[in-house]
Amino acid sequence: MSISILGPPSPPSGVQVVPMLDVSPTSVTLRWTDGPDNGLPISSYRVEALTHRWPAWLMLTTLPASATQPFFGKRSLALPNSQLQPWNSYRFRVFAGNDMGFSGPSMASSTFDVPVTPPTRPPVAIIGGGGRAGVLRITWSSMPPHEENAPGIGYKVYYRKLNSTTFQVGFIFINYLQ
Repeated sequence: MSISILGPPSPPSGVQVVPMLDVSPTSVTLRWTDGPDNGLPISSYRVEALTHRWPAWLMLTTLPASATQPFFGKRSLALPNSQLQPWNSYRFRVFAGNDMGFSGPSMASSTFDVPVTPPTRPPVAIIGGGGRAGVLRITWSSMPPHEENAPGIGYKVYYRKLNSTTFQVGFIFINYLQ
């Protein structure tokens, strides 16, 4: 007679973050070593991230084990064009799952700093007009800091007089650090 004791996998270990700068500044590959599977094959992984802007672990993805690649005795997962935001610091942890459930979390990776980039969208709710003769007032909704993608954001405002083909440009800088 034999007895088999089955359970969720043990947590992965040694989570590493490898930048994929040839793809984009917000792309990374995660690598880790699986823990013991505890009697059933690992069928899925869950990846979570912690940032300096959001002090709680956020789930990035849950995926089948077949979505990862072997890498010299480790597992490897590319997160190209992921949800990582520029001008942010991240730590990652990985959970392994099988038919019995998910493991506890791996130890967190070392910190990965996503480089700054230009904003990915323009400001919204742009309104021009008002004021007195000879004065043009332009307003817009500022981007939230997490969408600015860098400290010291600036705005270029192009404007021209009615019936003119020549644009003037004004610069507005917001100089703050976070």
